[in-house]
Amino acid sequence: MSIDRKKPVLACIHYRDGWYWQGNTPPSPQQERYAKERMEYYKTVIPAVYISGYYDTVKVLNDHPEIATTVTVESDIREEGDEIYRLLAENRNHYICNVDDTDERTPGWGKVYASEENMRPLLDFLRKWEGQRTGNGLPNSLLVHCSQGQYRSSATALTAHSLYSGDPVESATELVINGPPGGGRVSANWEISRIMDDLVGWGGVLLSVAKNIPAALDKRDEMLRHGEEDHEVMRSRISEILRVPIPVPDSGDTSLHAAAVGTDPRAVEALLAADSSTDRIGNHWQVPLHRAAISGIPEVVELLVAGREFTLNKAPAMRDEFGKLPLDYALDNHRLKGTRALLKLRQATEGERD
Repeated sequence: MSIDRKKPVLACIHYRDGWYWQGNTPPSPQQERYAKERMEYYKTVIPAVYISGYYDTVKVLNDHPEIATTVTVESDIREEGDEIYRLLAENRNHYICNVDDTDERTPGWGKVYASEENMRPLLDFLRKWEGQRTGNGLPNSLLVHCSQGQYRSSATALTAHSLYSGDPVESATELVINGPPGGGRVSANWEISRIMDDLVGWGGVLLSVAKNIPAALDKRDEMLRHGEEDHEVMRSRISEILRVPIPVPDSGDTSLHAAAVGTDPRAVEALLAADSSTDRIGNHWQVPLHRAAISGIPEVVELLVAGREFTLNKAPAMRDEFGKLPLDYALDNHRLKGTRALLKLRQATEGERD
């Protein structure tokens, strides 16, 4: 992959009018300071690739009247009498991609799925935008909009920015650094990312990056909580997380199934942070925990036993087509004998049986 390091940096910003903090832990002074700094930065940085949800779009356009190119990635286009739509299209080069927010995490949801047929014209539009440079060598500002400003718009903006940078990791690092203060759940749509990756030829990098974004955001907020204020240190650590390769699943399985048989627990951590389900049934009626118990990497088993925060994990009590629980495979795996992972799996299984 060829990367032009001489190019000036193009900001990639998930725009929020205000910020919020997830969970019950109050923000640290460093987090609050970073949030205020980012909000001021949003108003002044030009040009950039901006991402917005429905209710933040007016704020972006008011702060940045120079935006001349806009994209709507949405399935519920409300054209008649809609101020947001009117503002997006008014005196601007505006493209509409009609697609639902469906990917591996939301199977069967929606009616209009991302496909090569509807992604290719969108990619052509983004390439045309990227090819029109200003005097400083940067493209003009671009605003990508969807209903929530999280999934479809993030995947589209990440594609656009990666066309400029030549490196999806570099582009995603910009997105994470400038992500919503407080850990807003930016998480690029995986199916849009997969198709764009194939069309451009990034070799799976864009898709892996999309799946790693929530974990990278978590790391950014963790570093802020612990007082890290050096942006270059943050960029380096965030890039490391974004570069973690996420295995491609076989048909019928999920990414978490594929990661569960790998040797890199970071891939499992990233997918759990991105809300991958621990209970989704794959080939042979197995959940990811079955695969981890068969593979026998203790750290992976522990992660899958713990599951996702605030989510009931039924995986330990689920039987596959052979009638076996994950614990049955774990007891036969010499790699897990005497490990804390086996103990936790046994406790979780017995707890589900009670």
